[in-house]
Amino acid sequence: MTDPTPPKDGDVKSTDKMVWCTCKHPPGLILKIWEREDHDVSVLGGGLKTEGRSVAVGDPVRIFGPAVPFGREARCRIVKGYALTPNVPGDFAREWLKQNAKSDLVKNKLVMFHDSEQKAVAWAKEMGGDVRSGLEQLNPEMNRKIVAGKEIITPADIRWPVRANPNLTILQSDTREG
Repeated sequence: MTDPTPPKDGDVKSTDKMVWCTCKHPPGLILKIWEREDHDVSVLGGGLKTEGRSVAVGDPVRIFGPAVPFGREARCRIVKGYALTPNVPGDFAREWLKQNAKSDLVKNKLVMFHDSEQKAVAWAKEMGGDVRSGLEQLNPEMNRKIVAGKEIITPADIRWPVRANPNLTILQSDTREG
């Protein structure tokens, strides 16, 4: 399977009418296409200055994410942490990829477009374990190791906050007088 990269616009072909989107951003996304337009702005002391602004064009597209509230069913198929959203307009997907080629969502493979469900599922199975969004749940497990006869407890998940005083263990507290 070829690796979809932004310059190739994923594996979305110009003839695709509807495509599938794989998304690993937990809450999902609402994607929009933007166009740049010029308009005049009043300046202090009189006169006008031309400035550019971005304006949303067309309808936004809702992309599902893999987060599912407790006790509810998923709104879409989820494969290896990727939510699969069907029926995304192909022209919209190509333009969005072009506009967002430098986005971390595209560069880190959190959002990709595919021309069939089979390719989307294969992509999710292949990349699911390797790609992390950084928004996954924290792992509460602790690693215990003995160094020089002293037990050291460290979080298994590197995203846990670092203690201000490294001499304190998880179970101790700071008892200094203020």
